[in-house]
Amino acid sequence: MEKVFIYTVAIILMLLVVVAFSFGLGALVMVLWNWLIPAIFGLGTITFWQGWGLLVLAGLLFRSRMGDSVNKSWENTKANLEEELRKAQINEEPDK
Repeated sequence: MEKVFIYTVAIILMLLVVVAFSFGLGALVMVLWNWLIPAIFGLGTITFWQGWGLLVLAGLLFRSRMGDSVNKSWENTKANLEEELRKAQINEEPDK
C-alpha cells in the first residue's frame, strides 16, 4: 500500500513539474517576443497564451521532423565514415 501511495505522489509531482515547465517556457517565449520582435520588426506584443501557443506550434512543426532528419543524417555520415575506414585499412601498406 505504501508503494502505491509513493508512486501516486511521484506521478502527480512529475505532472506538476511538466506543467510548470511548460508554463515557464510559454512565459519565456512571451517575454522574448515582447522584448525583441516589436523593436526589430515593428510587430505587436503577444499575450501569455499566444506565447504558449507559439511554443506548441514550433514543437509540432520542428521537433518531430528535426529529430528524424538528424538521425538519418547521422546514420548516413556514420555509414560513410565506416566505409572510408574499411577502404583505408584495405589499401594501407605496411611500412618498409
